[in-house]
Amino acid sequence: MNWLDTETGEIKDVSGSGPWKDTVRIDTYEVLLAVGPTVDMGGWKLYGGPFYYHFSGEYQFTRNFLELNRVDLEKADIEEDGNFGGYIGTVFDIAEGSDLIAELCFTTDGWGLGAGIAQKF
Repeated sequence: MNWLDTETGEIKDVSGSGPWKDTVRIDTYEVLLAVGPTVDMGGWKLYGGPFYYHFSGEYQFTRNFLELNRVDLEKADIEEDGNFGGYIGTVFDIAEGSDLIAELCFTTDGWGLGAGIAQKF
């Protein structure tokens, strides 16, 4: 589970038109539940199974015209396209305490591919 709640803002004054403040706020959370076996293939491992994924949040952009006492607001909901999917991955031992990992995940609406090196310490 991940949660993000962030906000940033900056005051601007371009070409003497008067200062304004832009503020962007993004608030999201995501949950991933996955199950599946891992099989030792002798020197490398194979794993995979089904998963459930939920992602939701809100986006808000505010432009505050400081001298005009006017505020423009833009809002949007952020949601995922697919909730159920599957994954398959491999783990290769490349050195003492180091693994090379590659994984493919997919839903009815998209897919993802990732790779990385894991260092045990």
